Order: sequence, then structure tokens, then C-alpha cells
Amino acid sequence: PTRASYVPMPSSASEVIGKELTRPVAAGTALSLAMVADPLLVKRGDKVTMVIERGGLKVTMAGKALEDGAVGDKISLSNLVSRRDVMGSVQADGTVRIL
Repeated sequence: PTRASYVPMPSSASEVIGKELTRPVAAGTALSLAMVADPLLVKRGDKVTMVIERGGLKVTMAGKALEDGAVGDKISLSNLVSRRDVMGSVQADGTVRIL
């Protein structure tokens, strides 16, 4: 295949297990990596727990997600008390660690 037509395919099942399809796929169609993505853990408008740790001190606060995000994604949030917007990284437990 030419470079322009190259579509990355999963080399093992572990590359697609736990992922979600990004669009409808007909039965029998070979999956490419572009057809799957990590599932969204946080959706825009969700209330989330924001966590910040500095120098051994851990503070949690309520926030609202301004963007969708999967584990590891950086998203914008709004602090529900101060109304300030901040950036954070979505964690596997559903919290968002402030950057």
C-alpha cells in the first residue's frame, strides 16, 4: 500500500479491548485503530471531584466538566465555588487532577 492509503490496524486484541466504536461499523468490516477510542469517563456538564496535591497537602473541591474526557485526557473545568476555570487530567476513578 502507498503511504497515503495506510490505515493502522490493531496488532493484537489488547489494542481494542475496552474501547468503544467511534462510528457505526458493518458486520465483517476489519477494524482500524481510527474506528475505536477510549470510553468517555467524564461528559460535559458532569459534576466531578477536582483534586489538587501540593507539598503533601491534598485538597478536593466540586467542579463541573466543560468538556468530555477519557482517562488521561486534559479537560477544562469550572470550580463551582469560585467560578474559575481550570485545566485537569481525567483519572481512572472519575476524579480530575488539577494541573
